[in-house]
Amino acid sequence: METCSMVDLNRAEQYGVLTATGFITGFAWSVLAGRADLTKSSGWRDALIGATGSAIQTASLYAITEAVSTDSEMPWRVATIWLGAQATSGAINTLGTRAHLEDNPLYKSIAIPVNFITSPGFSSYGALHALAGEIAIGFDGEVTTYGPTIVFNHKLCGYRAPFNTGIFAHCFNADTNKQTARHEMGHGVQLSIMGDIGYSAFLFVDGLFQIPFGFLFGPGGFTTEPWAQRYEKAHKLTDTNLKISDR
Repeated sequence: METCSMVDLNRAEQYGVLTATGFITGFAWSVLAGRADLTKSSGWRDALIGATGSAIQTASLYAITEAVSTDSEMPWRVATIWLGAQATSGAINTLGTRAHLEDNPLYKSIAIPVNFITSPGFSSYGALHALAGEIAIGFDGEVTTYGPTIVFNHKLCGYRAPFNTGIFAHCFNADTNKQTARHEMGHGVQLSIMGDIGYSAFLFVDGLFQIPFGFLFGPGGFTTEPWAQRYEKAHKLTDTNLKISDR
């Protein structure tokens, strides 16, 4: 009896299956790793942001690979590899936050490279920005880590505030400011769920809606930023390892 594999589906069927799969996995990891609380309307909003971003990432990788590759099976492979990387980082990020392993050296040595794979574009830019920041202050900036995030405390700060670029965060000390570390790690988790393309799509659309307000709310001010704030709060409420002064 003949069997039918996914690569035997036509282009439209593959595209549809992968986009739907990306949406479902994005929703699931937004709840598990991104801590979207489905008992609240805001949690559903966060989960749908993650789901849509993941679907955009998966569909875009398929379309881009199809456009540049002569191998008819390559688009499917690339998209499924991305979904596998998303699942791996999602599982690791979920374990890290639920078991409070953010300061565990072994955990960080695994989580950092895995999260790089899901956000190579933002993370590569983050490395260059961190290098420029360190050069600007004579390589005198503090370098700390928190979970899957490497933090460079330099002075090249957008909006004069800490910010995240994948596995890198900037302009604060993670050892002395756990609240900010949790918040910026939340953005990193979002990137691991939505990927470079999906996350960029939300920043772009968010920016369009902010035009009448003069970009007053900053990058992702209507979408990814409120989600990171809720992630930070949810993580803080369950982190029993925090010092009393950090509560």
